Amino acid sequence: MAGPMAQYTNEMRNKFGYFAAWTPSHPFKLGDYGILKKSVFRRLANVVDLGISFETRVQNSKANLKYATEGAITETITLAGEAVPVGSVLGKADAGIIVKFGKKDSVLFEVNGYKTNFIANITRLGDDIRNKSGQGPWDRDWLVITELIIADSATILISSSNQGLIELKANAELKPAELNIASLNAQFQSVNSRDLSVQIVAQEGITPLFHLWGIGGFREEFQPTAAAMPGV
Repeated sequence: MAGPMAQYTNEMRNKFGYFAAWTPSHPFKLGDYGILKKSVFRRLANVVDLGISFETRVQNSKANLKYATEGAITETITLAGEAVPVGSVLGKADAGIIVKFGKKDSVLFEVNGYKTNFIANITRLGDDIRNKSGQGPWDRDWLVITELIIADSATILISSSNQGLIELKANAELKPAELNIASLNAQFQSVNSRDLSVQIVAQEGITPLFHLWGIGGFREEFQPTAAAMPGV
């Protein structure tokens, strides 16, 4: 059994072509360097701490990102005034979202809007690191974050059993098209949940996905595509 960490990082990499932060809400910055072990990046410091500077560029996207483990997740949107599923704690007057998981370690990942931060000149960064390594220790296994996805808001859920469940009540009035599980405007409140190893709901500003670079070049088996990453 892979476990939630391996399952999540592998599924994100297969879908989007990026490494995934673990835990999913762990904050990262451009220029952070560290060690990659079993697809999990462990930060040590930032190249700025070594006296290395870099320029950045930013690309904003209004697109959303969404992924759900295939065949494992059922997501139901309930609108105020409509009947709710049998057994739900949501009332008929409530708008909300119900997510059920049918497999252990299954993942639901959704981002509403994001910006992509890049180090503008990776060749120069590499030269600076090589020059720095002549003045002090730089382990060739260390990798640097050179591209970082910063979510406007994100929801990430991972089940710990095949009976995982969360029911979210929206505490604001939204049009049906605006009601999605990563919406900040919905002001979600979890009214019922069970068997979730990760429960991040509509959190602002997290950095869930990134690219890594090492002295030998990029460390990634997959490249993002326009279909996988709208706006990139």
